[in-house]
Amino acid sequence: MDVITLRALNSIFQQWDAQAVALWNISGNPCSGSAVNDTDLEDPMNNPSIKCDCTYSNGTICHVTQLKIDRNFFTGPLPTFIGNLSALQLLSIAHNMFSGTIPKELGDLKELNMLSLASNNFSGTLPPELGNLVKLEQIYVDSSGLGGEIPSTFSNLQNMRIMRVSDSPFTGRIPDFIGNWTKLTALRISDIYNVSSSLDFIINLTSLTNLVLRNALITGNIPSDIGEYKMLQILDLSFNNLTGEIPSDANFSIKCGGPEMPAEGIVYDAENSSSFGAAWYYVTNTEKWAVSNVGLFAERTDQSYVQHTESQVIATNIPELYQTSRMSPESLRYYGLGLDNGLYNVSLFFAETGFDYRSSQTWKSQGRRVFDIYIQGSLELKDFDISKEAGGVERALPKIFRANVSENYLEIHLFWAGKGTCCVPIQGYYGPLISAIHVVSDFVSNVTGIPLSNRGKKSRLGLIVGIAVPVGVGTLSDGRIVAVKQLSVASHQGKRQFVTEISTISAVQHCNLVKLYGCCIEGERRLLVYEYLENGSLDQALFGRNILYTHFTPSMPHIKSSFIQLLEIFNYC
Repeated sequence: MDVITLRALNSIFQQWDAQAVALWNISGNPCSGSAVNDTDLEDPMNNPSIKCDCTYSNGTICHVTQLKIDRNFFTGPLPTFIGNLSALQLLSIAHNMFSGTIPKELGDLKELNMLSLASNNFSGTLPPELGNLVKLEQIYVDSSGLGGEIPSTFSNLQNMRIMRVSDSPFTGRIPDFIGNWTKLTALRISDIYNVSSSLDFIINLTSLTNLVLRNALITGNIPSDIGEYKMLQILDLSFNNLTGEIPSDANFSIKCGGPEMPAEGIVYDAENSSSFGAAWYYVTNTEKWAVSNVGLFAERTDQSYVQHTESQVIATNIPELYQTSRMSPESLRYYGLGLDNGLYNVSLFFAETGFDYRSSQTWKSQGRRVFDIYIQGSLELKDFDISKEAGGVERALPKIFRANVSENYLEIHLFWAGKGTCCVPIQGYYGPLISAIHVVSDFVSNVTGIPLSNRGKKSRLGLIVGIAVPVGVGTLSDGRIVAVKQLSVASHQGKRQFVTEISTISAVQHCNLVKLYGCCIEGERRLLVYEYLENGSLDQALFGRNILYTHFTPSMPHIKSSFIQLLEIFNYC
């Protein structure tokens, strides 16, 4: 390590009155002892702490790679000499009382991947020079005292994964360039009050797990495809100026015959089972959709139900969506399960990838694929020929249909009625072909977004859109108080029967009957959300039995633990 830097490091620790610890040599060469052995940087006995990388060539050459002095009470300005630690990868000075401005010399730390300035007493703005830190993956500036606008040079930080900017007087719009940080998993920005922003910038941030934009003058609507951000676990948009309704959670997308695939802000679920056969069905573990197939390809030894292509499909921005497609010799059905009733937009993505171009004038270019498309049992397209309608092979052809869901499920049926060629380019080659499906509701759920099926722990989303209230109150955002009934597990009531019961109850309206607001299924539990009766249930009044409808209380954790997670999706807490 440079002698001047070594002296400066020792000198500054003396100014901070840093007490020598048994694990680290402050008075001598810092790059010794715990700085070079396997001592954990996070060891509470190792504070302040550094880590060094030493190589041996005609003597010892050491570089400080990690400097961690957080959770102390160091004061004064941050020394500029830190910019000379050119090999520094981690710099954490959080939870101190540093003041003054941030030295622009920090922009020289080209190897830095983590910078924490949080919980200090700085002033001024973030230096534009920090935009030079192209390897930076994490930055924490919450409660730091820094303000002003986020520098435009931060657009260079394409490796950013975590950014926390809150409880500091930052101004200006949330920069659009954050939307280009496609590796971003966690973003926290709050307390911006002078210029409004929208949520448009998050369209490509499909890797987000935590998004907190609290009290940040966010306007407009919540994106309708927010349910497609499958990694998202926490979404806090409270204390903003959002309008409209919370989007329904009834969307689903399927990559037919292929692996999971993100595309244009949508994550298409994998549908690539190798066991696909002549009489086969599959229900996804989230119970959001299912697929079934019937039929054998006549006179064909290789019963392959997937069409692959290495060609680049044109007329689309996402050609990779068409590299695999699901085939069927007779009948291929996809089902959306546990949907709220109402109108849906059904997008089916086709491309003919099994035949040669007609211009090639070969016998393999004479193939014709003809099949019928049914939605909800109604014939939508008869004798549908992909290449004919698309204007050629290897051309993308999306088709959009409107579907009315009245019994909580959607059926998409592709059916071969015997038309088209049978033996081009190989024997027994015919039948429906589809690359992807995307279904989104065209309405706002009346049961304010409480899903009818369990989305699975990995995709469960906690959403806060209003002022949070303590857990334990069953009060809706509009002031209504709800009552919750848990059906007995011993009843063995199946999901289909449960959904049928919900549909029946929902259709009955009477002034002397409590209203059904919603329902949920969590594992074996069946929960119903009713209008609250202030004086208890009629059953209790007549017979003195246990209360059936009640507020959540701390003595009911078995209900609260599962149901609160679902209610949090739409700010019920």
